[in-house]
Amino acid sequence: MVVYMNEAANEMGDRIQFAVDFAKKQGKAVQDLVAYVGITKTQLSRYIKSTNEPTVSRVARLSEFSGVDLIWLSTGDGHPFGNSPYVTIRFHDDSPEKSGPVKFERDYLEQVLRVDPDQCLMFTNTGDAMIGRGILNGCQVLVDLRRQRGDDIYLITVHQDTMVRRLQFLPGSQVKVISDNEAYDDYTLPAEDVTVVGRAAWIGGGR
Repeated sequence: MVVYMNEAANEMGDRIQFAVDFAKKQGKAVQDLVAYVGITKTQLSRYIKSTNEPTVSRVARLSEFSGVDLIWLSTGDGHPFGNSPYVTIRFHDDSPEKSGPVKFERDYLEQVLRVDPDQCLMFTNTGDAMIGRGILNGCQVLVDLRRQRGDDIYLITVHQDTMVRRLQFLPGSQVKVISDNEAYDDYTLPAEDVTVVGRAAWIGGGR
């Protein structure tokens, strides 16, 4: 699953949604969350839509249950996981644009995206072949070097061209290279002709 960057969580409802989603990633059920916080699912929905505002005590309970930082959840200040250190992710050597180092919070990479920061690269997408998946020209793609199998979106090299494409692994050591844009043809190659750099774990930016 690719995670698309939410540019901002300025509203309390957005931050509550983040906390709920993060709790789910830990295998925690929504019904357990609302029971712990002391609300109903309807109230939770209203909090997320910002039609109602939770009390301070309920925000604190939500923070405890989800593991999201209380100050960030309450005010938007700081970071979702507290004062976690940043890590710098370098660009792939063949990336067409290198706008400088990209920094992520280590906890965000490890706990939300579930990637090893030391096994990641950045790549700047060019063209519109993957526009159907929201990967626009200029999008920055975080690539997980550990993941190289299974149908998903990957950074690959084919005939010395490095690109972001969706792959489908077929029987007989064949790989279907898929562009999510009807203007481009899909094609199938022997697996040995497709170098899989890694799976796309995060998409951000674009123009």
